[in-house]
Amino acid sequence: MAHGMRKAGTRFPLQRGDEVRLGWYAIVNISEKHSHLGRDGVGFVVKHSISMIKVQPDAGAGQQIILGLLSMFSLLR
Repeated sequence: MAHGMRKAGTRFPLQRGDEVRLGWYAIVNISEKHSHLGRDGVGFVVKHSISMIKVQPDAGAGQQIILGLLSMFSLLR
């Protein structure tokens, strides 16, 4: 989902776990690192790093967020 947001240039509100809103951001880069590989090549430890930039919200951006959240929940089924 994050890769799709980066490719589409999706702007989204960022909020910390203590509910402090940090503004609107867009993902510019995602990197992944796998370590402790098993015999089958699957990593036991996977680290993700996401780089973002602060942006101005788009008009109608709230609708994008709602659609993104709904699609995320449909993937959990």
